[in-house]
Amino acid sequence: MSQKGFVNIAFVVLAVVLVGVGGYFLMDRFLAPSPPQQSPQTTNQVTQPILQLIVNKIFGDKSFPKGKITVLGGSGAGMLIAECADKNYITNSAHYIIEGKVENTESRWIDDSTLGRHIFTFTTIAAKKYVKGDPIGDTVELKTIGGRVGDKWEIATDVGSPEKGKDVILYLQKVGSEFELVCGYFGIVYPSPIPKIKSNFHILKEQNVKDLLKGSGIKSLSKKFYEGNTDDYDFLVIVSGSLVGDYIGEWPPHFGSIKNYTSGIGKHFFDSTIDYGSKGRLQGYAFINNLDDALGPNRFHGINAFVHELSHYWIMNLGNDELKIRRDGGHWSNFVDTSVQINGKIYLNPNGGGIWQENSDGTFSALHAYDIYTEESYRRRFSSLDLYLMGFIPASETRPVQLIIPEGQVDTDQNIRGTKRLVTVQDLIRLGGQRDPAYPNTQRDFNIALILVIENEPTESQLATMDWIAKNLPEVWFEATSHKSKLIIK
Repeated sequence: MSQKGFVNIAFVVLAVVLVGVGGYFLMDRFLAPSPPQQSPQTTNQVTQPILQLIVNKIFGDKSFPKGKITVLGGSGAGMLIAECADKNYITNSAHYIIEGKVENTESRWIDDSTLGRHIFTFTTIAAKKYVKGDPIGDTVELKTIGGRVGDKWEIATDVGSPEKGKDVILYLQKVGSEFELVCGYFGIVYPSPIPKIKSNFHILKEQNVKDLLKGSGIKSLSKKFYEGNTDDYDFLVIVSGSLVGDYIGEWPPHFGSIKNYTSGIGKHFFDSTIDYGSKGRLQGYAFINNLDDALGPNRFHGINAFVHELSHYWIMNLGNDELKIRRDGGHWSNFVDTSVQINGKIYLNPNGGGIWQENSDGTFSALHAYDIYTEESYRRRFSSLDLYLMGFIPASETRPVQLIIPEGQVDTDQNIRGTKRLVTVQDLIRLGGQRDPAYPNTQRDFNIALILVIENEPTESQLATMDWIAKNLPEVWFEATSHKSKLIIK
C-alpha cells in the first residue's frame, strides 16, 4: 500500500476517534447532572432547551400549556336534541375532544349569582391527549350542579361526576367565553378497552337487514337460529348490524312475549313457542335496532335499553282509570316515583316512572337526574314492586311507591298541584290477582342468546361492541335486580 493510502486511513481513524470523543463529552455535558460546585445557571440555560428540542424531535412534544379549563355540566338541554344520539353529530359539534383521567371530585355549597345557593360538584381531570383542537390547558375542571355534602344532597343535572381514577373522553364546545359539554351527559364518555377475544354471542347473516322485520320477520329469524342451536334459551336478544327500516323510529327497540304461564302480572296465558322454532322454553325476545348507534356515546347509559326491554316481560301491564300507574307501551306512569335510594344515592327505574319532590308551597316537581356520581350512575334499579312482579322477592319484602295525582290536565312536570297517594303491593294484587307462581317457586336465572344480525362480515368495531355487551349486560342486570336475578349469556 502506498504512503498516500496510509495517510488517508490515518485521517479516517483520527476522524472517528475525534467524533467518538466529542460525542462522549457532549453527552456528558448535556445529559450528566452538573456537579454541586458548578453554577447551574449558565449550564442549564443552554443544555435544557437543547435536550428538550432533541426529545421533542424524536418523541414529539407531549406537553400542554399550563392552565385549568372550567367546563359547565349540562342542565338537561342536550336531552332535547335528537341529534345527540348520533356520535358523528357530537364529534363534529365539539370544538375540543380531550382524553383524560379523573384526579379528584369534591362537592360543596356555592352561592351562584344566577342559580342561587346549591350544591355543586367539581371534578378535576388531567388532560392526557387532545384528539381535536389545539391544547389550551393541562387540567379540566367539570362543574355540575348537584352532589352530596354531609347528609344533604341535590340532584339537578344530567351529567354526573366521574369516579376518581377513571379514564374519560370529553367533548367540549366553546360558547362565548365559556366551555360546555356537547349535549349534556352525551358529551362525557367512559372508554372501554377493545377486547381481543369474542364472547358468547351469535352471528346470523341475512340478505336484507333493512327489511328484517317485514312479514314473518323475527319468527323466521328465530327459526333459523334454532336450526343450529338447542332449545336452551329463555330469551333472545336480537341486535341488527345496520339500520332496519328507513329510520330508527320505524322499528324502535321493543320486546315481544312468546309464552306466559304467570298470573298476577296483567298478562293472559298463551304459548307461541312453536312459531319461533322453540320446543317450549323460549319466553320472549328483545330487539335492538342498529348496533352502531344502539348504545350511543355513553355505553353505560345505552345498555339500559337492553335491561328495559327484557323487563317488559313482567312490567308494566297493570293499572286502570282509578289507579293510573301505567302509561302507554307498558311503562310506569311518569307520575309514579319509582326511584330507588341506596346509600344516599338515587337511581332511576329501568321501566319508567320518575323522581318527585314536594315543594314548600305544596306543589310537586320532578327531578331530572342522570347522575349518581360515577359511571355506574347510568345503571338503574328496579323498585321492590317490580321485583315482586318479576318473581324475585315475596310480597312481604315490598315497599310502597308514591303516586302524584295532578289536578286536571298538566303540560309540565314542575310546580304542579295535586295530591299524593301510596301504591302498595296490595294495590297490584287487587288489579291483577296474586302472583302465581309466587316466590320462592319462581325462575330467577335466565339463559340469553345474544344475536348479531348482519348482511356481510362484522367489523372489528361491531365485534368489540357485541363483546362489551355480552360481558357487561349480566352485571348490569344483576345490579338492577338488587342481586336477585342473573342473566347467563351463552
